[in-house]
Amino acid sequence: MLFKVNLLTFNLNSSLNIMETVLITGGSGMLGTALTEHLLKKGYHVIILTRKLPKENGLPENLSYALWN
Repeated sequence: MLFKVNLLTFNLNSSLNIMETVLITGGSGMLGTALTEHLLKKGYHVIILTRKLPKENGLPENLSYALWN
């Protein structure tokens, strides 16, 4: 399931910025991983809805995780 929302952010170094945000469920699977990588390269902010946080360090700035159970 894929949801697309607009996220309004404020950067102190510039004016208001509207960043497109995508929420992905199943983002740790094969298709979800490929979709996440593609969207990150396109400049989207991606939120992955997951039950477990990844063990990787150094995540891209435009990638975040939301826990659920």
